[in-house]
Amino acid sequence: MSSIAAAKIISQRTYPVGGKLNVTEHFFDVPKDHSKPEGGTIRVFARSVKKRDSAIVPDSSKDKEQLPWMCYLQGGPGMPCRAPQNYNFTQTTLDRGYQLLYLDQRGTGLSTPLTASTLGMRGNNEVQARYTKLYRADSIVIDCEAIRQALTADYPEEKKKWSIIGQSFGGFCSITYLSFHPEGLRESFIFGGLQPLVKSPDEVYRRLYKKVIQHRRSAATCFDEHLIYSILHEPLYCEGNASNWSAHRLMSEYRVFDLDKTDEDEPIYFTGEMIYPWMFEDYSELRKVQDTANRIASDSDWPALWDEKQLEKNDVPVYAASYVEDMYVDFDLSMETARKVKGCKVFTTNVMFHDGMRSKMEEVFKQAFALRDDVVD
Repeated sequence: MSSIAAAKIISQRTYPVGGKLNVTEHFFDVPKDHSKPEGGTIRVFARSVKKRDSAIVPDSSKDKEQLPWMCYLQGGPGMPCRAPQNYNFTQTTLDRGYQLLYLDQRGTGLSTPLTASTLGMRGNNEVQARYTKLYRADSIVIDCEAIRQALTADYPEEKKKWSIIGQSFGGFCSITYLSFHPEGLRESFIFGGLQPLVKSPDEVYRRLYKKVIQHRRSAATCFDEHLIYSILHEPLYCEGNASNWSAHRLMSEYRVFDLDKTDEDEPIYFTGEMIYPWMFEDYSELRKVQDTANRIASDSDWPALWDEKQLEKNDVPVYAASYVEDMYVDFDLSMETARKVKGCKVFTTNVMFHDGMRSKMEEVFKQAFALRDDVVD
């Protein structure tokens, strides 16, 4: 576990919003490449939120200001956060005594953008590929640690750790966090994001294709606006292996997706979250980075995103929700992960889908905090 320098706070601006909330906008500078901190910085944006004190005589004590932090890690990869008041769990979490940080992970939202246009300014295609590889969970987690240190610089030692809450890919980031920087964590909540502990995406997609067939529905995403997702979705399962367009290779094993089949009595199914090389020909923005995407798909030089030995001796409390009918994160692989994370408590259900945190928030949060509070109905 290497030492990480605190992020540089560039600016902080606080304003009130409806619902008796105070929102603060933060801009931080962090190293572009954490292994080469001298090589320049990128900017990371986040919004924090706490209850607005409407008392006649506001409480300005340190205890009131230095509430325990909860950092929200968004799904994706490559998706920004909405404003805090637009999340249905914000008030619920604040009511439990936290202040919340919603992070625009590097390359997303108001953080330094990673788009086809900005990537083209970085240099030739090989340089672009190396740069894009800096946007996986390992870099995001180190950004988080740097930001945590900046935000808690004047906190007493017992308050410096923070809690994290990860949805989907945010849960994958949580597993990376637990593996390599657990010293920064007080507790971890994971919703639909118990990362499969695999070193190649092939087994993941074999299972997910079967789940897509069961659900008979597709995911709708505008890929022109989601370059990080399109290029780095498969490599988030890679360690020492190239993805080699895994979903594309494996689709031939499932005839229901074959557009060229001649049996008219058999339906043709849509796929789910999968990414295919032809997308980098069909989508105008992705077309600009086609060679870069192909280079990354053939690259096997990927470091570890999890450490099984560390997870086996984990001492950070972990509370997770895992969905039997999840079309995006295989349930059985998730439960294998849960068994390998010491002390991980899991709420499982077959009546929610991957978006349970959004569509069934009250129930999911109730179950997660019941695990935390050791409440048995």
